[in-house]
Amino acid sequence: MFLSLRQRLGEIDLPKWSAIFLFEFVVVLLGVLAAQMLQERFEANRAKASFEDERTALNRQLDNVGSSMILRGLQSRCVTSNLEEIVAAIEEGRAFKDGVFLSHPPMGAAELTVWDGEFATSARRYLDEEEVAGYQFLGLVATDMKSLGESEKAHWATLGLASRNPARMSEARKIEILLAAHKLLLTHEGWDRAPATVVALMQKVGAVPQFDEMERVNDSNTPCAQEASVALAELRKIVAQGKPQ
Repeated sequence: MFLSLRQRLGEIDLPKWSAIFLFEFVVVLLGVLAAQMLQERFEANRAKASFEDERTALNRQLDNVGSSMILRGLQSRCVTSNLEEIVAAIEEGRAFKDGVFLSHPPMGAAELTVWDGEFATSARRYLDEEEVAGYQFLGLVATDMKSLGESEKAHWATLGLASRNPARMSEARKIEILLAAHKLLLTHEGWDRAPATVVALMQKVGAVPQFDEMERVNDSNTPCAQEASVALAELRKIVAQGKPQ
């Protein structure tokens, strides 16, 4: 039996069968590699699709949050002038001028729930540097606005305690009002220059400023409505000309 097996093995064309084995091995290997590449491509496409869905959700939030930033900027000069008048009247011991308001103008949404560290990491993978920088800036400003929101409400509530004639207020109350007004002046510093910048960044990342909604908010008898409407009209002209700066 062993002699017969040995004889049969001796009859095998070894180079031929080696070539066949090598060919089959290569075919199997290529099949495995192709399947792996297809799986990796599928996972990559799924990850990108998931990112695009998150980006769409973020941009829809930015439509509103970015518009709130723009609205705050449009109101800023009016708010600042109003606060400066409150400070001057108290320091000079005279009554407030007509038109002084002691409550905050309308505010919008200021929270981005989609923007987080995981999204930021994905953004760097799929977007260019300018788009990532735009999201980062808008995200930081939204975070600041959210943190400022509660403190600003408290400061405006303090202003609401003021008498329109400072002579009728105690010294302690005057100091309280002055501190609140100065803190609000600090939080509004520089915001008058924000609208055009925010519009440009929103356009860069694919968010859409809600001008009509801002116009609707300003079309009311609320503090700074007239001033903000004039500033909004000018901003819309700049955007229509394609020159937000």
